[in-house]
Amino acid sequence: LRASAKLLSVMEKLLHPRMVGLFDQHLTRIVTGIVFFICGSLLLLPLPIPFSNIFPALTVVLGAAAYSERDGWCLAAAAVMFVLTLAFFTGLVWGGAELVGWFGHSP
Repeated sequence: LRASAKLLSVMEKLLHPRMVGLFDQHLTRIVTGIVFFICGSLLLLPLPIPFSNIFPALTVVLGAAAYSERDGWCLAAAAVMFVLTLAFFTGLVWGGAELVGWFGHSP
């Protein structure tokens, strides 16, 4: 509990209303909703890889914090985290396909 209170106090100091006009855009809300839907769907995957849920979860946490404080920089950080999330899961799919192909071609 103390660790979470410390983390929240740091977040309160870092988050400020910046680029507030970004949150008034209808397109921003639509894109953010789609990003949250994709991250939620990725969180539902039963992957046996440790810490594979951290990327989509951090995206949602950063996005939620950005919307709660109307902080555009935090929303930009959530967008960067989403790109990293997509890169991670693309790498998993691509690596898995290569692995299956590698096992499929061995004698």
